[in-house]
Amino acid sequence: MARIKPNLHHPRSPDGPDAPAGLPPDAATAKAAKANKELLQKGLMLACIGLAVLAGPYFMAPGGMRGMVASSSLVGWFGLALGVAFMLLYARRRWQAPTA
Repeated sequence: MARIKPNLHHPRSPDGPDAPAGLPPDAATAKAAKANKELLQKGLMLACIGLAVLAGPYFMAPGGMRGMVASSSLVGWFGLALGVAFMLLYARRRWQAPTA
């Protein structure tokens, strides 16, 4: 029975250049899936924190803390943008993943 050669030029191939050295293909695939899930979790958390920082001053009572949170809107936008970027990267990886 002939062995099928893996597509080593595909960037997401389990046996390709992105595969961790010394791991069998199924372990490399499981490790990549775990990394993708963690990327989605980080993206969701960053987006939620960014939205909380941006929307927080509208729901807070007037005072010093409200002014401090309102002045840190740049941090909120950065968190939101980074979270969305992580989620888009996750979606791109899922879309380009080889179907088995």
